Amino acid sequence: MAEPDDKIIIKKIIAGEINALQELINRYKYQGFNLAYRICRNRENAEEILQDVFINIYSNLDKYNFTGKFSTWFYRIVYNQSISYIRKKKKVNFSLNEFEDILEPIDEEKTIEEILVNSETIKYLDQAMNELSPDESAILHLYYFEEKKVSFIAEITGFTETTVKTRLFRTRKKLYSILKRLLKKEFSDFYG
Repeated sequence: MAEPDDKIIIKKIIAGEINALQELINRYKYQGFNLAYRICRNRENAEEILQDVFINIYSNLDKYNFTGKFSTWFYRIVYNQSISYIRKKKKVNFSLNEFEDILEPIDEEKTIEEILVNSETIKYLDQAMNELSPDESAILHLYYFEEKKVSFIAEITGFTETTVKTRLFRTRKKLYSILKRLLKKEFSDFYG
Protein backbone atom coordinates (compact mmCIF):
# COMPACT_ATOMS: atom_id res chain seq x y z
CA MET A 1 0.00 0.00 0.00
CA ALA A 2 1.38 3.42 -0.99
CA GLU A 3 2.06 6.03 1.66
CA PRO A 4 -0.43 8.90 1.76
CA ASP A 5 0.57 12.21 0.26
CA ASP A 6 1.79 14.92 2.71
CA LYS A 7 -1.25 17.05 1.89
CA ILE A 8 -3.62 14.25 2.90
CA ILE A 9 -1.78 13.84 6.20
CA ILE A 10 -1.91 17.60 6.83
CA LYS A 11 -5.66 17.67 6.20
CA LYS A 12 -6.06 14.84 8.73
CA ILE A 13 -4.02 16.78 11.31
CA ILE A 14 -6.12 19.91 10.75
CA ALA A 15 -9.23 17.72 11.20
CA GLY A 16 -7.90 16.68 14.61
CA GLU A 17 -6.36 13.26 13.91
CA ILE A 18 -3.39 13.29 16.28
CA ASN A 19 -1.95 10.02 14.85
CA ALA A 20 -1.47 11.81 11.54
CA LEU A 21 0.84 14.27 13.30
CA GLN A 22 3.06 11.40 14.43
CA GLU A 23 3.12 10.10 10.86
CA LEU A 24 4.28 13.50 9.60
CA ILE A 25 6.96 13.71 12.31
CA ASN A 26 8.22 10.21 11.49
CA ARG A 27 8.37 11.10 7.81
CA TYR A 28 10.55 14.20 8.28
CA LYS A 29 12.42 13.92 11.59
CA TYR A 30 15.67 12.48 10.20
CA GLN A 31 16.03 14.96 7.36
CA GLY A 32 15.16 17.83 9.69
CA PHE A 33 17.61 16.68 12.34
CA ASN A 34 20.43 16.30 9.81
CA LEU A 35 19.93 19.80 8.43
CA ALA A 36 19.65 21.39 11.89
CA TYR A 37 22.76 19.50 13.00
CA ARG A 38 24.75 20.67 9.97
CA ILE A 39 23.93 24.24 10.88
CA CYS A 40 24.19 24.24 14.68
CA ARG A 41 26.73 21.40 14.97
CA ASN A 42 25.43 20.05 18.25
CA ARG A 43 23.17 17.03 18.75
CA GLU A 44 21.16 18.43 21.68
CA ASN A 45 20.67 21.80 20.00
CA ALA A 46 19.57 20.13 16.76
CA GLU A 47 17.03 18.03 18.68
CA GLU A 48 15.73 21.15 20.44
CA ILE A 49 15.47 23.04 17.14
CA LEU A 50 13.61 20.15 15.53
CA GLN A 51 11.18 19.90 18.45
CA ASP A 52 10.50 23.64 18.11
CA VAL A 53 10.05 23.22 14.35
CA PHE A 54 7.38 20.54 14.77
CA ILE A 55 5.57 22.61 17.42
CA ASN A 56 5.75 25.62 15.10
CA ILE A 57 4.45 23.59 12.15
CA TYR A 58 1.60 22.11 14.19
CA SER A 59 0.63 25.56 15.46
CA ASN A 60 0.72 27.07 11.97
CA LEU A 61 -0.62 24.30 9.73
CA ASP A 62 -3.63 26.49 8.99
CA LYS A 63 -1.19 28.88 7.25
CA TYR A 64 0.12 26.18 4.91
CA ASN A 65 -1.42 27.04 1.54
CA PHE A 66 -1.24 23.59 -0.15
CA THR A 67 0.12 25.12 -3.39
CA GLY A 68 3.76 24.24 -2.74
CA LYS A 69 5.35 21.05 -1.53
CA PHE A 70 5.22 20.52 2.22
CA SER A 71 8.84 19.29 2.22
CA THR A 72 10.02 22.66 0.90
CA TRP A 73 8.05 24.51 3.58
CA PHE A 74 9.43 22.13 6.22
CA TYR A 75 13.08 22.51 5.13
CA ARG A 76 12.71 26.28 5.00
CA ILE A 77 11.39 26.38 8.59
CA VAL A 78 14.22 24.09 9.81
CA TYR A 79 16.79 26.20 7.97
CA ASN A 80 15.45 29.53 9.27
CA GLN A 81 15.09 28.34 12.88
CA SER A 82 18.57 26.82 12.83
CA ILE A 83 20.15 30.01 11.46
CA SER A 84 18.23 32.07 14.05
CA TYR A 85 19.44 29.75 16.80
CA ILE A 86 23.05 30.14 15.66
CA ARG A 87 22.78 33.90 15.55
CA LYS A 88 21.62 33.82 19.17
CA LYS A 89 24.32 31.40 20.33
CA LYS A 90 27.27 32.61 18.21
CA LYS A 91 29.33 29.61 19.39
CA VAL A 92 29.35 26.60 17.07
CA ASN A 93 31.01 23.24 17.66
CA PHE A 94 31.09 20.48 15.06
CA SER A 95 32.08 16.91 15.68
CA LEU A 96 31.67 13.88 13.49
CA ASN A 97 32.03 11.76 16.65
CA GLU A 98 28.39 12.52 17.45
CA PHE A 99 27.46 10.64 14.28
CA GLU A 100 29.40 7.46 15.03
CA ASP A 101 26.26 5.39 14.53
CA ILE A 102 25.87 6.77 10.99
CA LEU A 103 29.50 6.36 9.96
CA GLU A 104 30.47 3.24 8.08
CA PRO A 105 31.07 0.31 10.46
CA ILE A 106 34.57 -1.16 10.48
CA ASP A 107 34.91 -3.92 7.93
CA GLU A 108 37.04 -6.70 9.35
CA GLU A 109 38.38 -7.39 5.85
CA LYS A 110 39.99 -3.93 5.69
CA THR A 111 43.62 -3.55 6.49
CA ILE A 112 44.84 -1.46 9.41
CA GLU A 113 46.25 1.06 6.91
CA GLU A 114 42.85 1.48 5.24
CA ILE A 115 41.15 2.01 8.61
CA LEU A 116 43.77 4.57 9.67
CA VAL A 117 43.51 6.46 6.38
CA ASN A 118 39.70 6.55 6.74
CA SER A 119 39.85 7.80 10.35
CA GLU A 120 42.47 10.40 9.41
CA THR A 121 40.25 11.60 6.56
CA ILE A 122 37.33 12.00 8.97
CA LYS A 123 39.57 13.85 11.43
CA TYR A 124 40.67 16.39 8.83
CA LEU A 125 37.22 16.75 7.34
CA ASP A 126 35.90 17.37 10.86
CA GLN A 127 38.45 20.14 11.40
CA ALA A 128 37.83 21.69 8.00
CA MET A 129 34.03 21.64 8.37
CA ASN A 130 34.45 23.40 11.70
CA GLU A 131 35.89 26.38 9.83
CA LEU A 132 32.91 26.77 7.48
CA SER A 133 30.04 29.11 8.26
CA PRO A 134 26.65 27.59 9.15
CA ASP A 135 25.29 28.68 5.73
CA GLU A 136 28.20 27.05 3.90
CA SER A 137 27.85 23.86 5.90
CA ALA A 138 24.08 23.73 5.33
CA ILE A 139 24.37 24.22 1.58
CA LEU A 140 27.02 21.50 1.27
CA HIS A 141 24.91 19.17 3.42
CA LEU A 142 21.75 19.72 1.40
CA TYR A 143 23.52 19.29 -1.93
CA TYR A 144 25.86 16.37 -1.18
CA PHE A 145 24.25 14.45 1.68
CA GLU A 146 20.54 15.10 1.12
CA GLU A 147 21.10 15.18 -2.68
CA LYS A 148 18.80 18.18 -3.09
CA LYS A 149 18.73 20.14 -6.34
CA VAL A 150 20.05 23.68 -6.56
CA SER A 151 16.50 24.97 -7.15
CA PHE A 152 15.32 23.33 -3.91
CA ILE A 153 18.25 24.79 -1.92
CA ALA A 154 17.52 28.21 -3.40
CA GLU A 155 13.89 27.98 -2.38
CA ILE A 156 14.55 27.08 1.25
CA THR A 157 17.51 29.42 1.81
CA GLY A 158 16.02 32.39 0.00
CA PHE A 159 19.10 32.68 -2.25
CA THR A 160 18.86 32.71 -6.03
CA GLU A 161 19.92 29.57 -7.91
CA THR A 162 22.94 31.46 -9.22
CA THR A 163 23.91 32.40 -5.66
CA VAL A 164 23.56 28.78 -4.51
CA LYS A 165 25.76 27.57 -7.40
CA THR A 166 28.31 30.27 -6.63
CA ARG A 167 28.30 29.42 -2.92
CA LEU A 168 28.68 25.70 -3.67
CA PHE A 169 31.65 26.45 -5.92
CA ARG A 170 33.30 28.82 -3.43
CA THR A 171 32.62 26.56 -0.45
CA ARG A 172 34.14 23.54 -2.21
CA LYS A 173 37.23 25.66 -2.98
CA LYS A 174 37.31 26.92 0.60
CA LEU A 175 37.01 23.39 2.00
CA TYR A 176 39.80 22.20 -0.31
CA SER A 177 41.98 25.11 0.77
CA ILE A 178 41.32 24.43 4.47
CA LEU A 179 42.08 20.72 4.04
CA LYS A 180 45.27 21.53 2.13
CA ARG A 181 46.41 23.90 4.92
CA LEU A 182 45.61 21.35 7.64
CA LEU A 183 47.45 18.56 5.85
CA LYS A 184 50.45 20.80 5.12
CA LYS A 185 50.63 21.78 8.81
CA GLU A 186 50.33 18.13 9.87
CA PHE A 187 53.04 17.12 7.43
CA SER A 188 55.42 19.85 8.61
CA ASP A 189 54.69 19.03 12.29
CA PHE A 190 55.32 15.33 11.67
CA TYR A 191 58.50 15.73 9.62
CA GLY A 192 59.41 19.17 11.04
